[in-house]
Amino acid sequence: MLSSTQAKNAVSPAGPAVAAAARLKRCPPFNVLTWTAFPIAPFAPRAEHRAAVARALTVLLDFKPDLLLVSAGFDAYAGDPITQMSLEPEDFALFGQWLRESSLPAGAILEGGYSDKLPQLIDAFLVAWTQPTAVR
Repeated sequence: MLSSTQAKNAVSPAGPAVAAAARLKRCPPFNVLTWTAFPIAPFAPRAEHRAAVARALTVLLDFKPDLLLVSAGFDAYAGDPITQMSLEPEDFALFGQWLRESSLPAGAILEGGYSDKLPQLIDAFLVAWTQPTAVR
């Protein structure tokens, strides 16, 4: 167990979070999967984290995919007990809104999140993804 001071000064054993965009390059006779990473340092300000996600989404949309699969990691929540990120429920709602506004066929796969607030975080994301008036 870490004290709150130790926890604030600790670096995640997994390193920084990463917003990533994967693209499939069509290079006949092969298709090549490439990654573009947008690292997010522990304790990065929310605006920096949102900007990295926005850049990753832009890369994906520029590729014009037929389908978008989202690794929906809610461990970037500021209250998550094992990470050191700064997102709040409204940020996850914003990501859901961006996904809805992309108009792409999409799916989300729950990938992480260990806070007692996980149900509310998932709800914020899903409601904003599926209901146009959810985020203002």
